This record gives sequence, structure tokens and C-alpha cells, in this order.
Amino acid sequence: IEESAKIYGLMSDANYKKENFKEAIENYTSAIKLMPNAYFYANRGMVYQRIKDYDNAVYDYTKAIELDENNIEYYTLRYELYNIMQKFDLAEEDKAAIDTINENYDSAIKKLSSILNNKQDYSLYYKIGLLKNRIEDYSGAIDSFTEAVNLKETPEAFLERGRSKVKIKKYNGAFVDFNQSLKLKKTSSAYFEIAQTYCLSKKHEQSIDYYNKALKLEHNNIDIIIGKMKALYELEKYKDIVLEIPKYNVMFNNDVRLIDLTAKSEYKIGLYDEALKDLEKSLSVSPDIETYLLIAEIYKKTKEYRKAILNYSIAINIEKENVGFMAKQNLKNFYSKRGDLYMLIKRPDLAQADKGYKSAIAGSYRNNVAIEEFTKSLKIKQNSEIYIARGELKLKNQDYQEAMEDFSKALELKPTSSLAFLRIGQTQMEMNKDDIKIIFVFVEYNSGNILLNNFFIFSPPSPCLVEGLDLRKFNTLCKVLL
Repeated sequence: IEESAKIYGLMSDANYKKENFKEAIENYTSAIKLMPNAYFYANRGMVYQRIKDYDNAVYDYTKAIELDENNIEYYTLRYELYNIMQKFDLAEEDKAAIDTINENYDSAIKKLSSILNNKQDYSLYYKIGLLKNRIEDYSGAIDSFTEAVNLKETPEAFLERGRSKVKIKKYNGAFVDFNQSLKLKKTSSAYFEIAQTYCLSKKHEQSIDYYNKALKLEHNNIDIIIGKMKALYELEKYKDIVLEIPKYNVMFNNDVRLIDLTAKSEYKIGLYDEALKDLEKSLSVSPDIETYLLIAEIYKKTKEYRKAILNYSIAINIEKENVGFMAKQNLKNFYSKRGDLYMLIKRPDLAQADKGYKSAIAGSYRNNVAIEEFTKSLKIKQNSEIYIARGELKLKNQDYQEAMEDFSKALELKPTSSLAFLRIGQTQMEMNKDDIKIIFVFVEYNSGNILLNNFFIFSPPSPCLVEGLDLRKFNTLCKVLL
């Protein structure tokens, strides 16, 4: 069927080029009957436009847009045709749609609002409401949806207005709108939004009823299923989750969110082996810091402390890549928990070191506190990594000589430490940054050659002069061979 449709399409193209427009239309119609798609509709529309059958052309462009709503080309074709037909308001709507696809939301709102000066139209207010939601102008969106429902009450407008109210935590008003939407038309979306709003209101018991109603209408919607499982988790109905999720795993090919919810529930009811299996499966799909933390907690429960430490260490390394207040708070928490585990395996030196890492997170004036914590750790047992950690803080404090001693000691303990070599190099650069010597062997300047045997001191960002030569002009005036 697909091949036949393509052949009809090729015949249409050939007939169009030969200006056999009637045959081209017939070919595209045959192709559409076999395999309706946006491309065939748009091309048939172009043939209709060529023979000035504008109504059929508009119909075909509209069908193409319905089948591929984010294709700028199809909107452009209809936009240009509307201008030919002098339907300028409709052309402006298509221009706004193009702006929307390009994420120029303010421009799209401006265009649609300008049309409202000429006519009051439900669809315009509705589209503007959707756009205002995208730019997080939720109060403005509510106003636009209100204007829309004043002109025509539709389930979609009430639903969207309810969603906007949820965003600004007007839950009671949202419930009214969602129920009004349901009166006009029973949809899974409205039931789902009510369920979600109950969850936001911490009324999880009521949410379950509405999740179930949504699932009756749309039993294979993963978002509804996830929402319901999360509500059950909040209600501590862990056994229900463990029993219910397996029937969805096959349907959704082990969606990682379902796996994680299963693992968390198994952990809560003490099914640690099952939870670990699910968490390993989750890591293979999508490595996540929360997964490593839960694995660490399970190993802690089963007294496999070294495995717990390993997973906390992975979580710490991931969180180090993040910035901001929450990342710092998380790291402090992770170091505290890992430090407790180090005490359980009788490594007080590493537990003490984690106190140092925790203090170092605060930075600046806390550097000295952290240095003291690391020093206590090193007195218990010498460790290359902890010497590096202490040296890094001394480097921040500009205590270069002491930092160099720490990095050298780290290298002595672990001769293969690339980090120790790196930190030694950085410290040397800091110590000698005002005394970096560069020898110029030969300088070709203007039309003559000047041989320089002397050194000069380079202290960026100050201009550098060698025998009257301004080095800032090197890029355009001379070539330097080092």
C-alpha cells in the first residue's frame, strides 16, 4: 500500500510538472485514499492553488496542518494563500502560529490580540490563553480563557482555565472549572487534572478515585498510571503498588518511573533483594542520583556497609557537578551519612575526613575549619586523597608553600596520582605568576629583522614592552617564533 501511494505521488509530481493539473489532482487523491498524510494533502493543495481553486486548496492545507501541526511549511502555504484571498485576519493567525512554533510567544500574542480589535472570537482568546500559559502569565491566561468561555462554553476552555488556576494555587476555582468541563464532556484529561489537584492539596485518598475514573476512559495513559502510583505511595500503600505495577510493566516496556516506584515500595516493606534488582534495572536505563542513594540505604539496612559507602561516593561525585544551595545541602547530608558508615567499618580517619569535606562546602571563612578537620584525619592515618583535599583549601587560602607540601606528600604516598601532579602544577603557576619568563628567539618586525637575546617579564594584563615593541600589536604587525 505504501509503495502504491508513493507511486501515485510520483505520478502526481510528473503530471504537475507537465501542467496536467486534473491528472495530478486525481493521482494525489488516489495516494491519499491509500495513505493519508500531510505531504500528499499539502501537494494537492498546491495544485488546487495553481488552478485557483482556493477553497479546496485551503481545505487541503488545513488537513496537512492537522496531520503535522508543527510544520512551518504548511502554515506558510496557507498564510500566503489567505493573503492572495485577502483574508488578512486568517493570514495573521497563521503568522502567529508560525511564531508559536518558533517559540516567539510574545510576538504571537501581539498578532492575535491585534485581530481581536476587528472581531471578538472564541478561538483567538483560547489561543492567547494557551500562549500566556507558555510564558507563565497565568493570571493573564485566566482572563483570556474567561473571555473565551463568555463567548462559547467549551470543555477545553474550562479545562485550560482550571490548569492556569492550579499554577497560581487557586485550587478551589480549579475544581469548579474541571467539573464544569466534565459536565460538558467526560474526558480522562479532566478527571486526571482533578486527581492531580487533589494530590497538590495533599488529599491523596480523593485523588485515587479520580485517577481510576481517568483510567477507565484511557487505560493505557502512562501519566495517569504514574500519578495514581505516586498517590498510593503517599498513602503508604506499598503492597498495592508492588501488586499493581507488574501488569503495566509489559505494556510500557519497563518504564523507569514504574521501576523506581516499585523499588521504593519494595524497600519500604523490606523486600530488599527485589528492590536491588529493580534499582539495578533502573540504573541500566537511566543512572540517577536518587537511585544510588536508595541502593546505599538498602545496603545500610542489610549491614553491607562498604557497598553502601560505594554508592554514597557515587552520589557525592554526581552531586559535585551541580551548583547552588540545594546541591551544597545535599552534599553535606551525603558526607554525614557516609561518615557514619565509615565509623561502622572502623575507619575513623575517613569519617573525620568527611567532616572536613562537609566543612569545606561552606568555603571562604570555613576553609580553616575544614583544614583542621582534615589535619585530624591525617593524624589518624595518612591518605593521599585527604592530603590533596587539604592542599586544595590551602591553595584557595593562597598558602602556596603549605599547599605544595600537601600535594607533594600526596604524590609520595601515591606516585601515580594525576590529580596530585595537576595540583602541583597549578600551585607552581600561582607561585610564579609574576615571574613567567619567555624567551624570544627571533622577531620579524615590519620590513626588518631584529634579533633579541634578552628575556622579559610578562605580567598580564599589563602591556608588555620589549625594546620599545608593544606586544599587544603582535597579531597585526609581526610574527613571533618561540
